[in-house]
Amino acid sequence: MIKNAITRRFAAAFLSLCMVLSLVPMASAADFSVSEELMGEVYDIIREYDPEIYERIVFDPLAAPNYGEGIYGNYYFGDSGSMVSIGDAEAKGYADMTAKALGISGSNLDVQLADAMLEGLTSKSTWQNKVKAADIVTVNVNNVFAIDCVKSFMSGNAVELGWAELFGAEKAARIDEVLVMVKEYFAGMGLGTMMGLDLADLMTVLIECYVYDYVNTVIYIDDIVKTIHELNPRAEVVLVGLVNSFDGLVMEKDGSTVNLGEMFGIIVEAGSRYMTTVAVRNEKTTFINVSAAETGLSSYSTITMDDMVTLFMGILLQNTQLPNSNGNTYIKNQIASHESRVNSVLWSEGGHLKAESQTGGTLVIAMHDDEGMMTGMTMQAVTAGTHEVDLSSQLTGGYIRAMLMDNAFVPLSEYVTIYAE
Repeated sequence: MIKNAITRRFAAAFLSLCMVLSLVPMASAADFSVSEELMGEVYDIIREYDPEIYERIVFDPLAAPNYGEGIYGNYYFGDSGSMVSIGDAEAKGYADMTAKALGISGSNLDVQLADAMLEGLTSKSTWQNKVKAADIVTVNVNNVFAIDCVKSFMSGNAVELGWAELFGAEKAARIDEVLVMVKEYFAGMGLGTMMGLDLADLMTVLIECYVYDYVNTVIYIDDIVKTIHELNPRAEVVLVGLVNSFDGLVMEKDGSTVNLGEMFGIIVEAGSRYMTTVAVRNEKTTFINVSAAETGLSSYSTITMDDMVTLFMGILLQNTQLPNSNGNTYIKNQIASHESRVNSVLWSEGGHLKAESQTGGTLVIAMHDDEGMMTGMTMQAVTAGTHEVDLSSQLTGGYIRAMLMDNAFVPLSEYVTIYAE
């Protein structure tokens, strides 16, 4: 496992600051104590719940030697050529555009939260069959769930999230206690009402739903990637990042201004950092940063409390917080610019290395010990077509890394690493 290049203390402080700044859009820069209490409790719970997940949260992906592979991947299209987009229905916009640009077929599996994604991938045969046949699988976890929470709340429904299902009743109670403090904090600011709703209640619900969505993603996204690879080891998995819906938005109230774009941008960057970590820790996985995609809110700049009604009505009725046509085009272009086509694909199943090549080339296989030192290398010619090499007898320790190259040793495929059990 790649070692952490920054201290836990620094990373935890950085992430706490990210969450604190992003989750209190109406607070002054000097007073974030309540949100700090909330996110401190959440991260303490995650550390207790699963130390390995917490390790990924504080990991610095920039320190990974294969960082470039995590943000610039390769994809190979077989005879049919197909792409599957897993995410909320709004992700279908950029997914259809991307598939069309690549000249392949595309389909969308409609789901919001990461836990529901994992459930669908492990239990729905229709999902599994689509993923197994795909050359590229995109995964999108965005803010539709949080906005749907707000819509439900504004319709008069109580918002009850699955904290207990995630962490158990005792830890869920700890989160509830801090949320009471968050509500009291906003109530003390005298925000007033909007459309007959207490804005302190609304802000508390919005914060809780965003935090829940983020935590849900943190807990399940790595398992989602691994499940996709188990279903289809040859496919490239593309993690599409979060969009900062409030980019460029500045709120003005009583002569004071709050830069919502910068505040929510920090949580978007924190989410991007985590998904990049997942990408660099999983082969054939790429993270695409789309935080700057244009949305239906991009026409706003400075907004007053009077503008808030119009802004929220647009979000609730037209999903204006999501990418518009220009935004979807931007996302499509980001996927294209961060990917390069290869004419061969390598993947592993157990101790077997498999290859599918359009032209053939030289298969380079390098053996490494437990410390990462190369102990040997073999090269063999591979013709066009499908091939399989049994490496199980050589997996006595350490790992084997392979790549298909042409005669000038230009890569035709991604690296594939097979670890000894």
